[in-house]
Amino acid sequence: MALKQLWTATPATFRGRYYCFEGVTMAPRPLQQPHPPIWVGGRSAAALRRAARLGNGWFAYFETPQSFADKLQRARAYRAASDRAGEAFAAGLVLYVCVAPTYEAARQQAVAYLSAEYRQPFAHLVDKYCALGPLPQCLATIERFIAAGAQHLSLIPTCAPPQVLAQLRQLAPALRQLAARHPQR
Repeated sequence: MALKQLWTATPATFRGRYYCFEGVTMAPRPLQQPHPPIWVGGRSAAALRRAARLGNGWFAYFETPQSFADKLQRARAYRAASDRAGEAFAAGLVLYVCVAPTYEAARQQAVAYLSAEYRQPFAHLVDKYCALGPLPQCLATIERFIAAGAQHLSLIPTCAPPQVLAQLRQLAPALRQLAARHPQR
């Protein structure tokens, strides 16, 4: 891959289907050696195959815990059948979250935020793909994804910008405790 060559060789030369370069130096070099992990995202079978073949892990979005577990199992099967069998393969997830006094209040905020963000109706999707409600309910949803195999989580608060810091202040201590209960993930 072109990026790996740029990250690991000085000067770098690469001839591929889409990119060609010769004698190129990239600076600054990555701190992680030999290079940063390569995460491949997507929901399709083709994306899972790409993640298994080219990446160090798969990063999902808009999945339920069950669909996440099923797709992760497929991605790991693709990895086992590839020339990279035996190499570590991580799993992560982008999860929208909204902590509120009630599930319905969180749901309303999430619908408004995601409908505006994606410019399409989200009322029929937030129940499936978001962690919503009082803090314990949000944590229970997060734990279901951890149980399904998620090792890395990117939590995105689904609230107005002035409320993001308050959301993070509620989540941070609870997430530290959750991480302490799942040290291998």
